[in-house]
Amino acid sequence: MALLQLARSGFQRVLAPVARAFRPEILLVSCGFDAHQDDPLAQMQLSGEGFRGMAALVRALADDLCGGRLALVLEGGYSASGLREGTAAVLEALLPEAPLPPHPIVNPGTSRALAAVVERVASVHRDRYRALGAA
Repeated sequence: MALLQLARSGFQRVLAPVARAFRPEILLVSCGFDAHQDDPLAQMQLSGEGFRGMAALVRALADDLCGGRLALVLEGGYSASGLREGTAAVLEALLPEAPLPPHPIVNPGTSRALAAVVERVASVHRDRYRALGAA
């Protein structure tokens, strides 16, 4: 659950404001599943729900910023079950139902460590992307 919160927080706190500032014509996503909880190498513990949530946020950004133009390129991972679950979750997020819109700030939960990581990433990029401003 903590990784899912960090992923959502990072996407909403850093990716969304930077993408809005950049104003892309298309979003290209390198869609790999190494972070899946069944992957034997990365040990990042992301579930299908986590991949679904990130894909929904990226889809919402594509809808908002570039007329829905979004390309996802399947890369892989090292677990057959992770590939299966992750791919299904991403495809579900791309179905016609409207995804939840990304919000610029998300409380990463009760973990101060997760909040610190998200804020550190934002602070590194703050000079180039003013939309990242103070939390």
